[in-house]
Amino acid sequence: MECVDITDKATIVSIVFNGKGDGFWTPVHTVGISSNATLVTSDGYNEYTFPIRELSDGTKQLVFDQYYSIPGRKNTYCLKLIFDKIPAGCTSLDLNENVSGGWIWRGIKITNPACSTPHKYLSESEIKNMIIDSNDGICGIYEGVDEQGYKLACIKEDGEYLLLFMGVKNNDGRWYKGDVKAELRSSASAGLFKATWYMANKSKNEDAYLVFDGTTMKTYVANEETNYLKMYPSASSQNGIASSGSSWSGTGFALKNGYIATNYHVVENANNISVYGVKGNSTIKYSASVIATDKVNDLALIQIKDNQFNGFGEIPYRVKTTTSNVGENIFVLGYPLITTMGNEIKLTTGIISSKTGFMGDVSLYQISAPIQPGNSGGPLFDNQGNLIGIVNAKHKGAENVGYAIKASYLNNLIESVTNSSILPNNNSVSAMDLTNKVKNLEKFVFVIVCSN
Repeated sequence: MECVDITDKATIVSIVFNGKGDGFWTPVHTVGISSNATLVTSDGYNEYTFPIRELSDGTKQLVFDQYYSIPGRKNTYCLKLIFDKIPAGCTSLDLNENVSGGWIWRGIKITNPACSTPHKYLSESEIKNMIIDSNDGICGIYEGVDEQGYKLACIKEDGEYLLLFMGVKNNDGRWYKGDVKAELRSSASAGLFKATWYMANKSKNEDAYLVFDGTTMKTYVANEETNYLKMYPSASSQNGIASSGSSWSGTGFALKNGYIATNYHVVENANNISVYGVKGNSTIKYSASVIATDKVNDLALIQIKDNQFNGFGEIPYRVKTTTSNVGENIFVLGYPLITTMGNEIKLTTGIISSKTGFMGDVSLYQISAPIQPGNSGGPLFDNQGNLIGIVNAKHKGAENVGYAIKASYLNNLIESVTNSSILPNNNSVSAMDLTNKVKNLEKFVFVIVCSN
Protein backbone atom coordinates (compact mmCIF):
# COMPACT_ATOMS: atom_id res chain seq x y z
CA MET A 1 0.00 0.00 0.00
CA GLU A 2 1.38 3.40 -0.93
CA CYS A 3 -1.32 6.01 -0.18
CA VAL A 4 -4.95 7.11 -0.44
CA ASP A 5 -5.75 10.46 -2.06
CA ILE A 6 -9.17 12.11 -1.84
CA THR A 7 -9.85 14.73 -4.51
CA ASP A 8 -12.96 16.79 -5.25
CA LYS A 9 -14.35 13.98 -7.41
CA ALA A 10 -12.56 10.75 -6.60
CA THR A 11 -10.83 8.49 -4.08
CA ILE A 12 -7.54 7.17 -5.47
CA VAL A 13 -6.02 4.11 -3.79
CA SER A 14 -2.41 3.54 -4.86
CA ILE A 15 -1.14 -0.03 -4.38
CA VAL A 16 2.50 -1.02 -4.82
CA PHE A 17 3.23 -4.61 -5.99
CA ASN A 18 6.68 -6.20 -5.93
CA GLY A 19 8.33 -8.47 -8.46
CA LYS A 20 7.33 -11.77 -6.86
CA GLY A 21 3.98 -11.55 -8.62
CA ASP A 22 0.77 -10.38 -7.01
CA GLY A 23 -2.82 -10.04 -8.16
CA PHE A 24 -5.86 -12.26 -8.32
CA TRP A 25 -4.44 -14.51 -11.09
CA THR A 26 -0.95 -14.66 -9.49
CA PRO A 27 1.20 -15.81 -12.42
CA VAL A 28 4.84 -14.84 -11.86
CA HIS A 29 5.78 -11.21 -12.59
CA THR A 30 2.24 -10.18 -13.52
CA VAL A 31 -0.53 -8.30 -11.79
CA GLY A 32 -4.15 -7.54 -12.50
CA ILE A 33 -7.17 -5.99 -10.81
CA SER A 34 -10.70 -7.33 -11.06
CA SER A 35 -13.51 -5.27 -12.57
CA ASN A 36 -15.55 -6.44 -9.56
CA ALA A 37 -13.32 -4.58 -7.09
CA THR A 38 -15.12 -2.44 -4.52
CA LEU A 39 -14.18 0.02 -1.83
CA VAL A 40 -16.19 -0.43 1.38
CA THR A 41 -16.24 2.13 4.17
CA SER A 42 -18.36 3.74 6.88
CA ASP A 43 -18.55 7.19 8.42
CA GLY A 44 -19.97 5.83 11.66
CA TYR A 45 -23.55 6.51 10.55
CA ASN A 46 -23.86 4.85 7.17
CA GLU A 47 -21.96 2.15 5.25
CA TYR A 48 -20.90 2.79 1.66
CA THR A 49 -19.78 0.50 -1.15
CA PHE A 50 -18.14 2.05 -4.23
CA PRO A 51 -17.42 -0.03 -7.37
CA ILE A 52 -14.08 0.60 -9.06
CA ARG A 53 -14.31 3.28 -11.72
CA GLU A 54 -10.90 3.38 -13.39
CA LEU A 55 -7.51 1.70 -13.23
CA SER A 56 -4.22 3.43 -14.00
CA ASP A 57 -0.49 2.95 -13.58
CA GLY A 58 -0.04 6.68 -13.09
CA THR A 59 0.77 7.37 -16.73
CA LYS A 60 -1.97 5.64 -18.69
CA GLN A 61 -5.36 4.07 -18.17
CA LEU A 62 -5.39 0.30 -17.83
CA VAL A 63 -7.98 -2.38 -18.55
CA PHE A 64 -9.56 -4.47 -15.79
CA ASP A 65 -9.15 -8.27 -15.65
CA GLN A 66 -5.93 -8.20 -17.66
CA TYR A 67 -2.32 -9.20 -16.95
CA TYR A 68 0.32 -6.50 -16.62
CA SER A 69 3.99 -7.43 -16.32
CA ILE A 70 6.13 -6.22 -13.46
CA PRO A 71 9.54 -5.17 -14.90
CA GLY A 72 11.97 -7.35 -12.98
CA ARG A 73 11.75 -9.30 -9.74
CA LYS A 74 13.42 -6.54 -7.74
CA ASN A 75 11.27 -3.78 -9.11
CA THR A 76 7.87 -2.56 -7.98
CA TYR A 77 4.75 -1.72 -9.92
CA CYS A 78 2.15 0.87 -8.81
CA LEU A 79 -1.51 0.63 -9.67
CA LYS A 80 -3.97 3.43 -8.99
CA LEU A 81 -7.51 2.23 -8.25
CA ILE A 82 -9.99 5.06 -8.74
CA PHE A 83 -13.39 5.15 -7.00
CA ASP A 84 -16.01 7.85 -6.43
CA LYS A 85 -15.21 10.28 -3.64
CA ILE A 86 -15.92 8.87 -0.20
CA PRO A 87 -17.82 10.99 2.33
CA ALA A 88 -16.08 12.95 5.04
CA GLY A 89 -15.77 10.99 8.27
CA CYS A 90 -14.79 7.71 6.58
CA THR A 91 -11.41 6.90 8.14
CA SER A 92 -11.09 3.15 7.50
CA LEU A 93 -11.32 1.43 4.13
CA ASP A 94 -11.69 -2.16 2.95
CA LEU A 95 -10.67 -3.01 -0.61
CA ASN A 96 -12.16 -6.22 -2.08
CA GLU A 97 -11.57 -7.71 -5.52
CA ASN A 98 -14.69 -9.89 -5.13
CA VAL A 99 -13.41 -12.81 -7.23
CA SER A 100 -12.16 -16.24 -6.28
CA GLY A 101 -8.60 -15.91 -5.00
CA GLY A 102 -8.76 -12.11 -5.21
CA TRP A 103 -6.98 -9.81 -2.82
CA ILE A 104 -8.63 -8.23 0.22
CA TRP A 105 -7.10 -5.26 2.01
CA ARG A 106 -8.72 -4.67 5.41
CA GLY A 107 -8.62 -1.64 7.68
CA ILE A 108 -6.74 0.84 5.52
CA LYS A 109 -6.45 3.84 7.85
CA ILE A 110 -6.68 7.36 6.41
CA THR A 111 -7.07 10.92 7.63
CA ASN A 112 -10.52 12.10 6.55
CA PRO A 113 -12.21 13.94 9.42
CA ALA A 114 -15.98 14.30 9.59
CA CYS A 115 -17.57 17.63 8.64
CA SER A 116 -19.04 19.75 11.38
CA THR A 117 -21.33 22.76 11.63
CA PRO A 118 -21.54 25.67 14.04
CA HIS A 119 -23.89 25.09 16.95
CA LYS A 120 -26.16 27.44 18.88
CA TYR A 121 -26.83 26.46 22.48
CA LEU A 122 -30.41 27.70 22.53
CA SER A 123 -33.51 26.06 23.95
CA GLU A 124 -36.67 25.95 21.84
CA SER A 125 -38.27 28.59 24.08
CA GLU A 126 -35.25 30.88 23.58
CA ILE A 127 -35.49 30.37 19.83
CA LYS A 128 -39.18 31.24 19.85
CA ASN A 129 -38.50 34.38 21.88
CA MET A 130 -35.89 35.48 19.32
CA ILE A 131 -38.43 34.93 16.54
CA ILE A 132 -41.07 36.98 18.35
CA ASP A 133 -38.58 39.78 19.05
CA SER A 134 -37.58 39.92 15.37
CA ASN A 135 -41.16 40.27 14.03
CA ASP A 136 -40.02 40.59 10.40
CA GLY A 137 -42.01 37.85 8.65
CA ILE A 138 -38.88 35.86 7.79
CA CYS A 139 -37.91 34.49 11.19
CA GLY A 140 -39.99 31.51 12.20
CA ILE A 141 -40.11 27.74 12.52
CA TYR A 142 -40.61 25.90 9.23
CA GLU A 143 -41.42 22.27 8.44
CA GLY A 144 -40.54 20.64 5.11
CA VAL A 145 -43.37 19.07 3.14
CA ASP A 146 -41.12 16.48 1.44
CA GLU A 147 -40.32 12.96 2.59
CA GLN A 148 -37.31 14.11 4.65
CA GLY A 149 -39.46 16.38 6.81
CA TYR A 150 -36.83 18.74 8.18
CA LYS A 151 -37.93 21.12 10.93
CA LEU A 152 -35.85 24.31 10.79
CA ALA A 153 -35.87 27.55 12.76
CA CYS A 154 -34.90 30.80 11.09
CA ILE A 155 -33.46 33.30 13.58
CA LYS A 156 -31.75 36.66 13.26
CA GLU A 157 -28.54 37.15 15.22
CA ASP A 158 -26.37 40.29 14.98
CA GLY A 159 -28.21 41.29 11.82
CA GLU A 160 -27.60 37.95 10.07
CA TYR A 161 -30.11 35.16 9.42
CA LEU A 162 -29.40 31.54 10.37
CA LEU A 163 -31.35 28.32 9.90
CA LEU A 164 -31.10 26.01 12.90
CA PHE A 165 -31.79 22.28 12.87
CA MET A 166 -34.80 21.41 15.04
CA GLY A 167 -35.58 17.88 13.88
CA VAL A 168 -36.02 15.48 10.95
CA LYS A 169 -38.11 12.37 10.29
CA ASN A 170 -35.10 10.04 10.10
CA ASN A 171 -32.00 11.31 11.90
CA ASP A 172 -28.91 9.18 11.43
CA GLY A 173 -27.45 10.64 14.61
CA ARG A 174 -25.11 13.30 13.32
CA TRP A 175 -27.55 16.23 13.65
CA TYR A 176 -28.40 17.82 17.00
CA LYS A 177 -30.99 20.43 17.82
CA GLY A 178 -29.29 23.82 17.52
CA ASP A 179 -26.85 22.80 14.76
CA VAL A 180 -26.65 25.48 12.05
CA LYS A 181 -28.26 24.20 8.84
CA ALA A 182 -27.66 27.32 6.75
CA GLU A 183 -26.04 30.75 6.93
CA LEU A 184 -28.03 33.25 4.87
CA ARG A 185 -26.75 36.23 2.87
CA SER A 186 -29.18 38.96 1.81
CA SER A 187 -29.65 39.90 -1.83
CA ALA A 188 -30.99 43.08 -3.40
CA SER A 189 -34.42 41.41 -3.64
CA ALA A 190 -36.64 41.28 -0.58
CA GLY A 191 -37.10 37.74 0.70
CA LEU A 192 -34.39 36.22 -1.54
CA PHE A 193 -31.18 34.93 0.04
CA LYS A 194 -28.08 33.09 -1.06
CA ALA A 195 -26.80 30.67 1.57
CA THR A 196 -24.09 28.37 2.79
CA TRP A 197 -26.08 25.16 3.24
CA TYR A 198 -24.87 22.21 5.29
CA MET A 199 -25.80 18.97 3.54
CA ALA A 200 -26.99 15.80 5.30
CA ASN A 201 -23.37 14.76 5.99
CA LYS A 202 -22.58 18.35 7.10
CA SER A 203 -20.48 19.15 4.05
CA LYS A 204 -20.83 22.71 2.74
CA ASN A 205 -22.77 23.78 -0.32
CA GLU A 206 -22.07 27.44 -1.10
CA ASP A 207 -24.57 27.65 -3.96
CA ALA A 208 -27.93 27.42 -2.19
CA TYR A 209 -30.87 29.85 -2.51
CA LEU A 210 -33.81 30.51 -0.20
CA VAL A 211 -37.03 32.40 -0.84
CA PHE A 212 -39.42 33.62 1.90
CA ASP A 213 -42.90 35.03 1.26
CA GLY A 214 -44.15 35.48 4.82
CA THR A 215 -45.91 32.12 5.11
CA THR A 216 -43.60 29.66 3.31
CA MET A 217 -39.92 29.08 2.64
CA LYS A 218 -38.48 27.54 -0.53
CA THR A 219 -34.96 26.17 -0.74
CA TYR A 220 -32.98 25.45 -3.91
CA VAL A 221 -30.07 23.16 -3.01
CA ALA A 222 -28.10 20.82 -5.30
CA ASN A 223 -30.68 21.28 -8.10
CA GLU A 224 -33.54 20.28 -5.81
CA GLU A 225 -36.41 22.50 -4.70
CA THR A 226 -37.97 21.92 -1.28
CA ASN A 227 -41.02 23.69 0.14
CA TYR A 228 -41.41 24.49 3.83
CA LEU A 229 -44.53 25.63 5.63
CA LYS A 230 -44.23 28.24 8.37
CA MET A 231 -45.59 26.71 11.57
CA TYR A 232 -44.56 29.35 14.12
CA PRO A 233 -45.71 32.00 14.79
CA SER A 234 -49.13 30.80 13.73
CA ALA A 235 -51.66 33.10 12.12
CA SER A 236 -53.60 33.12 15.38
CA SER A 237 -50.62 34.17 17.51
CA GLN A 238 -51.33 37.14 19.72
CA ASN A 239 -48.51 39.10 18.12
CA GLY A 240 -49.93 38.52 14.66
CA ILE A 241 -46.47 38.21 13.18
CA ALA A 242 -47.47 35.87 10.37
CA SER A 243 -49.55 38.61 8.78
CA SER A 244 -47.85 41.76 10.03
CA GLY A 245 -44.38 40.71 8.91
CA SER A 246 -45.20 40.00 5.25
CA SER A 247 -43.58 41.84 2.36
CA TRP A 248 -44.29 42.17 -1.35
CA SER A 249 -43.03 44.06 -4.37
CA GLY A 250 -44.14 45.88 -7.50
CA THR A 251 -42.79 48.35 -10.02
CA GLY A 252 -42.82 52.14 -10.22
CA PHE A 253 -41.39 54.84 -12.48
CA ALA A 254 -39.90 58.30 -12.03
CA LEU A 255 -41.71 61.60 -12.17
CA LYS A 256 -40.17 64.96 -11.31
CA ASN A 257 -39.11 66.12 -7.81
CA GLY A 258 -38.62 62.61 -6.39
CA TYR A 259 -42.20 61.51 -7.13
CA ILE A 260 -42.89 57.97 -8.33
CA ALA A 261 -46.06 56.57 -9.91
CA THR A 262 -47.24 53.03 -9.17
CA ASN A 263 -50.45 51.10 -8.51
CA TYR A 264 -52.65 51.61 -5.48
CA HIS A 265 -52.68 47.87 -4.83
CA VAL A 266 -48.86 47.86 -4.69
CA VAL A 267 -48.72 50.23 -1.70
CA GLU A 268 -52.06 49.35 -0.10
CA ASN A 269 -51.67 48.65 3.67
CA ALA A 270 -47.91 49.25 3.51
CA ASN A 271 -46.28 50.62 6.65
CA ASN A 272 -42.85 50.74 4.99
CA ILE A 273 -42.03 51.48 1.35
CA SER A 274 -38.54 51.06 -0.10
CA VAL A 275 -37.35 51.97 -3.58
CA TYR A 276 -34.50 50.17 -5.37
CA GLY A 277 -32.91 50.81 -8.76
CA VAL A 278 -32.59 54.62 -8.75
CA LYS A 279 -30.01 55.54 -11.43
CA GLY A 280 -29.67 51.82 -12.12
CA ASN A 281 -28.24 51.00 -8.69
CA SER A 282 -30.13 48.07 -7.18
CA THR A 283 -28.06 47.97 -3.98
CA ILE A 284 -29.14 51.34 -2.55
CA LYS A 285 -32.50 51.52 -0.78
CA TYR A 286 -34.49 54.74 -0.49
CA SER A 287 -37.42 55.27 1.84
CA ALA A 288 -40.65 56.61 0.35
CA SER A 289 -44.12 57.56 1.54
CA VAL A 290 -47.55 57.73 -0.05
CA ILE A 291 -48.62 61.19 -1.20
CA ALA A 292 -51.92 60.45 -2.93
CA THR A 293 -54.01 57.48 -4.08
CA ASP A 294 -56.82 56.77 -6.51
CA LYS A 295 -58.32 53.47 -5.40
CA VAL A 296 -60.95 53.42 -8.15
CA ASN A 297 -58.35 53.65 -10.93
CA ASP A 298 -55.67 51.72 -9.00
CA LEU A 299 -53.12 54.54 -8.95
CA ALA A 300 -50.76 55.82 -6.27
CA LEU A 301 -48.28 58.65 -6.06
CA ILE A 302 -45.35 58.15 -3.70
CA GLN A 303 -42.32 60.32 -3.02
CA ILE A 304 -38.79 59.50 -1.91
CA LYS A 305 -38.07 61.20 1.39
CA ASP A 306 -34.56 60.16 2.19
CA ASN A 307 -31.51 62.25 3.11
CA GLN A 308 -29.26 60.32 0.73
CA PHE A 309 -31.51 60.99 -2.28
CA ASN A 310 -30.21 63.68 -4.70
CA GLY A 311 -32.70 63.40 -7.54
CA PHE A 312 -33.37 61.15 -10.52
CA GLY A 313 -31.50 63.21 -13.09
CA GLU A 314 -32.96 64.19 -16.46
CA ILE A 315 -35.96 61.91 -17.15
CA PRO A 316 -35.74 60.78 -20.80
CA TYR A 317 -39.43 60.17 -21.55
CA ARG A 318 -42.55 62.26 -21.99
CA VAL A 319 -45.87 61.32 -20.39
CA LYS A 320 -48.42 61.33 -23.19
CA THR A 321 -51.95 61.93 -21.90
CA THR A 322 -53.79 61.69 -25.22
CA THR A 323 -55.24 58.29 -26.14
CA SER A 324 -53.17 55.94 -28.30
CA ASN A 325 -54.64 53.85 -31.08
CA VAL A 326 -55.35 50.16 -31.48
CA GLY A 327 -52.49 48.37 -33.24
CA GLU A 328 -49.73 50.66 -31.97
CA ASN A 329 -46.55 48.86 -30.93
CA ILE A 330 -45.84 49.10 -27.23
CA PHE A 331 -43.35 47.76 -24.68
CA VAL A 332 -43.40 47.24 -20.92
CA LEU A 333 -40.55 47.47 -18.40
CA GLY A 334 -40.82 46.06 -14.90
CA TYR A 335 -39.70 43.68 -12.19
CA PRO A 336 -41.97 40.62 -12.20
CA LEU A 337 -41.54 37.75 -9.72
CA ILE A 338 -38.21 39.03 -8.39
CA THR A 339 -37.89 36.22 -5.83
CA THR A 340 -37.53 33.65 -8.61
CA MET A 341 -36.78 35.66 -11.77
CA GLY A 342 -34.18 37.96 -10.18
CA ASN A 343 -33.90 41.72 -9.87
CA GLU A 344 -32.83 42.49 -13.43
CA ILE A 345 -35.39 44.59 -15.29
CA LYS A 346 -37.59 42.64 -17.74
CA LEU A 347 -38.81 43.79 -21.15
CA THR A 348 -41.93 42.53 -22.92
CA THR A 349 -43.40 43.82 -26.16
CA GLY A 350 -46.75 43.78 -27.91
CA ILE A 351 -49.48 46.01 -29.28
CA ILE A 352 -52.50 47.91 -28.01
CA SER A 353 -55.29 45.38 -28.55
CA SER A 354 -58.14 47.65 -27.45
CA LYS A 355 -58.72 51.18 -26.17
CA THR A 356 -60.96 49.76 -23.46
CA GLY A 357 -60.19 47.24 -20.75
CA PHE A 358 -62.00 44.54 -18.84
CA MET A 359 -65.75 44.66 -19.54
CA GLY A 360 -65.33 47.85 -21.57
CA ASP A 361 -63.55 49.92 -18.87
CA VAL A 362 -62.61 53.18 -20.65
CA SER A 363 -59.81 53.97 -18.18
CA LEU A 364 -57.75 51.02 -19.45
CA TYR A 365 -55.87 49.83 -22.49
CA GLN A 366 -55.90 46.13 -23.32
CA ILE A 367 -52.39 45.09 -24.32
CA SER A 368 -50.80 41.92 -25.71
CA ALA A 369 -47.41 42.31 -23.96
CA PRO A 370 -47.02 39.50 -21.39
CA ILE A 371 -47.11 40.71 -17.78
CA GLN A 372 -46.69 38.90 -14.47
CA PRO A 373 -47.10 39.64 -10.75
CA GLY A 374 -44.54 42.32 -9.94
CA ASN A 375 -45.10 44.19 -13.23
CA SER A 376 -47.86 46.09 -11.41
CA GLY A 377 -47.19 49.83 -11.41
CA GLY A 378 -44.69 49.60 -14.26
CA PRO A 379 -44.63 51.92 -17.28
CA LEU A 380 -46.25 51.22 -20.63
CA PHE A 381 -44.37 52.92 -23.49
CA ASP A 382 -45.32 53.45 -27.12
CA ASN A 383 -42.78 52.71 -29.84
CA GLN A 384 -41.44 56.28 -29.61
CA GLY A 385 -40.66 55.89 -25.92
CA ASN A 386 -43.56 58.05 -24.72
CA LEU A 387 -45.11 56.84 -21.48
CA ILE A 388 -48.76 56.17 -22.24
CA GLY A 389 -49.96 53.99 -19.34
CA ILE A 390 -49.39 52.21 -16.05
CA VAL A 391 -49.55 48.41 -16.01
CA ASN A 392 -52.04 47.08 -13.46
CA ALA A 393 -53.55 43.68 -14.26
CA LYS A 394 -53.36 40.43 -16.15
CA HIS A 395 -56.49 38.70 -17.45
CA LYS A 396 -56.58 35.31 -15.75
CA GLY A 397 -57.36 32.45 -18.08
CA ALA A 398 -56.36 34.35 -21.22
CA GLU A 399 -52.99 34.24 -22.97
CA ASN A 400 -51.08 37.54 -23.28
CA VAL A 401 -54.01 39.72 -22.27
CA GLY A 402 -53.11 42.50 -19.85
CA TYR A 403 -54.37 45.90 -18.90
CA ALA A 404 -52.80 49.29 -18.29
CA ILE A 405 -54.31 52.50 -16.90
CA LYS A 406 -54.24 55.38 -19.36
CA ALA A 407 -51.75 58.12 -18.45
CA SER A 408 -54.50 60.77 -18.47
CA TYR A 409 -55.83 59.28 -15.21
CA LEU A 410 -52.40 59.66 -13.61
CA ASN A 411 -52.45 63.29 -14.71
CA ASN A 412 -55.83 63.75 -12.98
CA LEU A 413 -54.44 62.34 -9.72
CA ILE A 414 -51.38 64.60 -9.87
CA GLU A 415 -53.46 67.71 -10.52
CA SER A 416 -55.59 66.91 -7.47
CA VAL A 417 -52.62 67.08 -5.06
CA THR A 418 -49.97 69.40 -6.51
CA ASN A 419 -49.99 72.73 -8.28
CA SER A 420 -46.79 72.31 -10.23
CA SER A 421 -46.60 69.72 -12.99
CA ILE A 422 -44.38 66.79 -12.07
CA LEU A 423 -44.96 64.94 -15.33
CA PRO A 424 -41.77 64.70 -17.41
CA ASN A 425 -42.27 66.27 -20.83
CA ASN A 426 -39.02 65.76 -22.76
CA ASN A 427 -38.57 62.64 -24.88
CA SER A 428 -34.86 62.14 -25.65
CA VAL A 429 -35.09 58.49 -26.77
CA SER A 430 -37.56 58.63 -29.68
CA ALA A 431 -34.89 58.22 -32.38
CA MET A 432 -33.17 55.25 -30.66
CA ASP A 433 -33.68 51.59 -31.42
CA LEU A 434 -35.42 49.49 -28.77
CA THR A 435 -32.18 48.22 -27.19
CA ASN A 436 -30.89 51.73 -26.56
CA LYS A 437 -34.31 52.94 -25.47
CA VAL A 438 -34.29 50.29 -22.72
CA LYS A 439 -30.72 51.17 -21.67
CA ASN A 440 -31.78 54.78 -21.12
CA LEU A 441 -35.21 54.15 -19.63
CA GLU A 442 -34.36 51.36 -17.16
CA LYS A 443 -32.58 53.80 -14.82
CA PHE A 444 -35.95 55.45 -14.17
CA VAL A 445 -37.97 52.26 -13.51
CA PHE A 446 -37.78 50.97 -9.95
CA VAL A 447 -38.52 48.04 -7.68
CA ILE A 448 -41.05 49.06 -5.02
CA VAL A 449 -40.77 46.84 -1.91
CA CYS A 450 -43.51 47.16 0.70
CA SER A 451 -44.05 45.60 4.11
CA ASN A 452 -46.57 45.91 6.89
